[in-house]
Amino acid sequence: METQDVIVVGAGLAGLSCAVELIKAGKSVTVLEARSVLGGRTASWTEDGMEVESGLHKFLGFYRALPTLLEECGASTDDIIEWVDELAMLTPGGPNGEFRLAPYHAPLRTAVSLLGNNNFLPVADKVRLAAMAAAGLTQCIKDPLEFDKISLATYAAQFGISPDVIQRVFFVATQAVLFLPADEFSAYAAFAPVMEATKNFLTMRIGAFKGGMTGVMIDPIAHAIKERGGRIQTAKPISGLAIEDGKVRGVTFTEGEPQLGHVVLAVPLKIAQQILGSHFGSHAWFAPMLRLPSLSAATVQFELDEPILPSDRTNFSSTGLCCFAEQSRTTFKQLPGRLSAILYPPAEFFDLAPEAVVERVYQDAQALNLPLRQHARKYRIVNHPHDFYAMRPGTEALRPEQKTPISGLSLAGDYTKQPRIASMEGAVVSGIRAAQAVTRS
Repeated sequence: METQDVIVVGAGLAGLSCAVELIKAGKSVTVLEARSVLGGRTASWTEDGMEVESGLHKFLGFYRALPTLLEECGASTDDIIEWVDELAMLTPGGPNGEFRLAPYHAPLRTAVSLLGNNNFLPVADKVRLAAMAAAGLTQCIKDPLEFDKISLATYAAQFGISPDVIQRVFFVATQAVLFLPADEFSAYAAFAPVMEATKNFLTMRIGAFKGGMTGVMIDPIAHAIKERGGRIQTAKPISGLAIEDGKVRGVTFTEGEPQLGHVVLAVPLKIAQQILGSHFGSHAWFAPMLRLPSLSAATVQFELDEPILPSDRTNFSSTGLCCFAEQSRTTFKQLPGRLSAILYPPAEFFDLAPEAVVERVYQDAQALNLPLRQHARKYRIVNHPHDFYAMRPGTEALRPEQKTPISGLSLAGDYTKQPRIASMEGAVVSGIRAAQAVTRS
């Protein structure tokens, strides 16, 4: 029977960052990953000759924990990120908004884009948005749980922001980023990342990866873990937790002996709920977390014979193509064209056959004047059932801490308590906090 100080279950950013921190603290660590590829929701791999990623991700310039982790593992942010710094919000038939977001690196263009785009965002609504932002950030600090009880759309309406702007800005943004309409999206969940960005406003940027995320971001972290004495085992799903006298002693498998050690559960929300519910379903501490609602994500990726967009900027839209980007100038430079998209609402696409999903995407692209149908050569659909927590009003109080009352058990994952909400940065922060919970126990 194998014994380690800590067993980290899950090799996404939360699990890997936790392992790095634990090894720094002198712990012996084994990371177990159910899949054959590392990275979790930031994974990339090759499937039937096509390079595939778990979904479209962008790296934000105000991140702090993730760049620090990468530097500790020998991977400079500049080596793996190409800064694009552009964002567009598109509406079939217009109006559209095109923004430059790099206050330090392109201050004039950033100011012009924010002060301009008046057809998309009228001046009167900009003034109201500024008042809303100031009040929302204050409320976010003052009483986050109370602020969490109201939806973003309702909060915006209180400041007199026009229904058209609420629809074309807030609904499009929340649907694109975290798969919920603004009238079902917590105001606190919307403002918490804005607050974090405000602290580091001048470093706000939008970056694309210079290759598949497993290769450029995850592999260096995994290499550092192994180089420093940690172990990583892939294709190693657990069947449950090994429990003795109410304490977690390790993990069990369908076949073979348990592995023993303090367990950090760094798996997607729904899987965590299933594992913890089977062992601690009647424990009061876990009751809120077990009620935390989950969300799915639907994505599609295309290889093209040429680019269909003039840049690799991030695009939000009010169509089913809620978030998409050309990637042939950044992530997939070896291809003549490459498009990755997040689809909304995900449940509708989950219920469709692959051919029907692609046909729907073609129609939405046509509504945005994108010639996707004419230039698509290959596609892959990658779905994530119940991988995210739903940021509905009232859910903030349900998020668990990384430290649990069960001896031998800690939690990591962006659904756990930390201010970066559901993001790569949040996953890393949660992993660091989980490691601290272990070392302090």
